[in-house]
Amino acid sequence: MNKPLLATALFLLALLPFSCGVLLEEDLSKLKIELLAPTHGYRSSQELQELVWAADEVVDSFRLEVVQDSFSAISAYILDSIIIGTSHRLTLFPGHYQWRVRGINGSSSTDYEIFNLIIEADSSLSHQSLYLIQPEDLTSFSTDSILFLWEPLSLAQSYRLQVASHPSFNSQLMLIDQQISQDYYLLQQQLGTGTFYWRLRAIQQHLDSTAWSTTLSFSLNLAPELTQPASASQINSLPANFSWRSASQHQRDSIYFYYENESSPFLIRASQTANFNLLANDTIGKGTGNYYWKVRAVGSNGQLSSYSPLWQVMIN
Repeated sequence: MNKPLLATALFLLALLPFSCGVLLEEDLSKLKIELLAPTHGYRSSQELQELVWAADEVVDSFRLEVVQDSFSAISAYILDSIIIGTSHRLTLFPGHYQWRVRGINGSSSTDYEIFNLIIEADSSLSHQSLYLIQPEDLTSFSTDSILFLWEPLSLAQSYRLQVASHPSFNSQLMLIDQQISQDYYLLQQQLGTGTFYWRLRAIQQHLDSTAWSTTLSFSLNLAPELTQPASASQINSLPANFSWRSASQHQRDSIYFYYENESSPFLIRASQTANFNLLANDTIGKGTGNYYWKVRAVGSNGQLSSYSPLWQVMIN
């Protein structure tokens, strides 16, 4: 046999086990999911529960199902979701529940493991905790319309939402302090650029309330939108007005002008309004040519937004 051909064949045979390991998934049918908490038949008056399980590391993801009553006599499907990870938090009103988990990958799955769970009625909110859904902690947004979501509690008649520019929630730094009857709140054009903190408590009117929830933070990065003069347009004489759209709540904007290929701006100006008049005196020593401009906002708490896109104009 030709020696180079034989060497090639032996090399390919040596690679075969590794390539098969990549292509073949683990058969999960003989593996078992171990439900850890709450234990089977657990009874609690705490509506917020964390379901925890364990599995072999070859399991990619899990199908978690929660029903009211039992899987043999379902009165309501509470949850049917694919989970990455081995735990999930949810709020359950008083009642009898079953929950089950199976491990899945692309071609096989484990059997289900099933546990019973009983949530007992309580007369007080003081023992309950709230589960905040969104905005999640450390989330960044490029819009100033923010939807707050949380899971409701059975005894809650209303919720008190607070949003502040500092986690102390000092009254001078409080931006939103709102009592809400729903389990959501849409906040539109009231914050502007910066980092903000939010928390929530549930209220049972004239009786009691939960403690404040965990504080979560989020940030808004609202870059100004340039409007005129249009990019690549021509200006035949000065003064010329430059305008843009800014976030609804901010201290001021800063506008930057560049000439030709210069890397540093020759002019930086602060503006309390979303426009600026470029005068002939501003361009002394520059003359005709290509000018570039961009804007960034300064938020109400002093934080800077991203820059707007850089636009070019020809000044004759």
